[in-house]
Amino acid sequence: MFCGLAALMAGVTTSCGNSASDTGANNFEDSLSVYIGTVSGVGVNHEIDNLNEDQRARINKKDVIEGIKTVLLADTSNHGYFIGVHIGLQLNGNLDYLAKANKLDRQKIIAAFEKAFLADSVPNINEINAAGSGLVRRAEEKVLAKIKEDKANSPEAIQNRKTGEAFINNLKKEDASIKTTESGLSYKVIAEGEGETVKDGDVVLVKYVFKLIDGKIAQESGDNPARLSVAQVIPGFAEGLKMMKKGSKYNLYIPGEIGYGVDGIPQLGVGPNTTLIYEVELIDINPDK
Repeated sequence: MFCGLAALMAGVTTSCGNSASDTGANNFEDSLSVYIGTVSGVGVNHEIDNLNEDQRARINKKDVIEGIKTVLLADTSNHGYFIGVHIGLQLNGNLDYLAKANKLDRQKIIAAFEKAFLADSVPNINEINAAGSGLVRRAEEKVLAKIKEDKANSPEAIQNRKTGEAFINNLKKEDASIKTTESGLSYKVIAEGEGETVKDGDVVLVKYVFKLIDGKIAQESGDNPARLSVAQVIPGFAEGLKMMKKGSKYNLYIPGEIGYGVDGIPQLGVGPNTTLIYEVELIDINPDK
């Protein structure tokens, strides 16, 4: 938010005048004061307006004003206080993140901070980090797991999974040649190639069309084959490639769980747990060899 505000203020500064008539004030200092307050208020308001609905709901504008008053009207000669405010704000951001899946006792955090900060000698920070890195790593893993769980249980993810399953089941009823593997990948062999099949670690040249189940094309290679590493594509696509030989053409129907998962790719229109369709032609395997 503050980076956006800084950029906005820089832009406005170069485009606005600084005369009293610009702000309705009567002298330079008043004009400058009104200008700084106005551009800051407009800038923060603009940044808040660009947040999503859930983020905006967490922000009470009166609370924002009270926070600004607390800082701007404080004794500016009290440097220690402002250092504490700055550290507290940074620490609070980290605590809010970890608190998504960890119960943190803020009073104990403050007590431990006081003890360490007021100690007669400064402990070795590297030793403390080494001893506590496992705790932080475990806490972060819990947060990531909670975020993933929340995404998987979102109404959109659940609906996308059900819609994808129904789509594939209907295809299989209409076309008995479509097979499904243990992972959930469904595929149809259009043409079988010759030679060795693709393996983990191979690089392939493929022509492909990547579609959503409504028929919308999300991405395609066009006339020029795409060069892909099997190890770096989504699991369902990799599994399909490893069934193919040079010259093969397959249609792959990839459930979200072995596709782009709960994160999806919003810029391509791929939501959480979206089922994908790949029409793939394998041109070559390890072309450099």
